[in-house]
Amino acid sequence: MFYELSMGPILWIYMAEILPPIGIGSAVFLKNIFVIIVSLTTPFMIPWSKVGTFLIYGGLTIGGGVFVILFVKET
Repeated sequence: MFYELSMGPILWIYMAEILPPIGIGSAVFLKNIFVIIVSLTTPFMIPWSKVGTFLIYGGLTIGGGVFVILFVKET
């Protein structure tokens, strides 16, 4: 549910409208790499600090939002 209410589905729409076919493949590859990185690092980060894990991923989310506002074309 949270994926569907977040920016997750926007990636697929954006790729189809903006990127050429080679760009779509590269974007899907990078998305999957980042999903794997988050999935593999979270179990190690939570025992270290739940608040720290939240702040790191929250900061990355804010950074992603700033990137979208500044560099992503409106379709």
